[in-house]
Amino acid sequence: MNSSTTLEACRSAVAYIEMCHRENTPLNIPDSCIKCDLLNGTEIREGDFIRLHGNSVPRTADVVFIVEAKNCNKDLKNRKNFNTVIESINQELLQLNITNNRYAVVVFGGSGVFNAPRSIVLNSKTFTDYISVMDYLQFPVGNGNSDIYRAIIFANKLMFRPGASRNLVLLPCSQCDEDNMQHDYATVHQVLFESSASLHILLNNSFTVNSPDMKKKENRIPYGIDINKAYTKKDVKKLDGDQVLRNSISFSKSSLGCFSLALETNGTVFSSKYLEADKNAKKFAEVFAKRLAYSAVPRDCTDCECTSLQNGLSYIECTPCTYLRSNVESHPSSMKVDRMVGILSRIKVASLTNFHSL
Repeated sequence: MNSSTTLEACRSAVAYIEMCHRENTPLNIPDSCIKCDLLNGTEIREGDFIRLHGNSVPRTADVVFIVEAKNCNKDLKNRKNFNTVIESINQELLQLNITNNRYAVVVFGGSGVFNAPRSIVLNSKTFTDYISVMDYLQFPVGNGNSDIYRAIIFANKLMFRPGASRNLVLLPCSQCDEDNMQHDYATVHQVLFESSASLHILLNNSFTVNSPDMKKKENRIPYGIDINKAYTKKDVKKLDGDQVLRNSISFSKSSLGCFSLALETNGTVFSSKYLEADKNAKKFAEVFAKRLAYSAVPRDCTDCECTSLQNGLSYIECTPCTYLRSNVESHPSSMKVDRMVGILSRIKVASLTNFHSL
């Protein structure tokens, strides 16, 4: 059969399978109807494997903003200069030759339909470019649930592209209290680790600096931290970081879970308070964006397989060729975390990408 005839036959098969499913008679779509597309245009069939390594790995990033739809995140563009953040992220990614980047928004914790986690979709698109994503950040706020972990897991299930780096940016309003969570810390940690996702948190408050000497120095006011260093306005031109300042920063007990998830995934914790004043917003955004871009470089090697769901939707499932150990173990000044998750010897990483129905 030619391609047109094959497509028509597969569409008929999908329609027949759907009818059988309604009668509680599940059937699988024929293997010949399942195809997946890589970003370079390569087409692979169901069950086929392909290794992306070196120059074949797409140098691109998928960024998802996870926003708690409560008052602290109302009108992000005007109250927190968030357009500056997005522009800075895209610019810093381009500086590292990370191009064709996509952005998406997941909201949770609002009222009505915005209570449970949901992705914002405009013009039938979940992901968009950096120019259009500000339109996705316009949503009503409310007073719904505070289940941050559930929102993270939901965001991690979006249709990411094979080989693209996976970057989650959380904007919480609530405390990271596990009593409010459907999932436990270990589950969320494993999900992020398996998918090689980096979590970045933009807090709605400032850091506590324990050293009196540090508090007196304006140029050492922390914008944010990662597991090794703190970052200030001095890092706006070159991202050097400050280990001494990092060691003087403490955290509330209620924040440890979310903070640990970020720091153990090569992510960061920054204070969005500095976005509220126009004089600080640009420098802060540039420093945050530099550090996000640093961890947004895609992995050097990824193994991918074309597979499908029972309804005929195809997707690519990707697995890192090697698994890195959690970097929290190698840094003596990091937070003490009792609930460390062991490294798994073999893990499948589900990258639900390039979904399409025939």
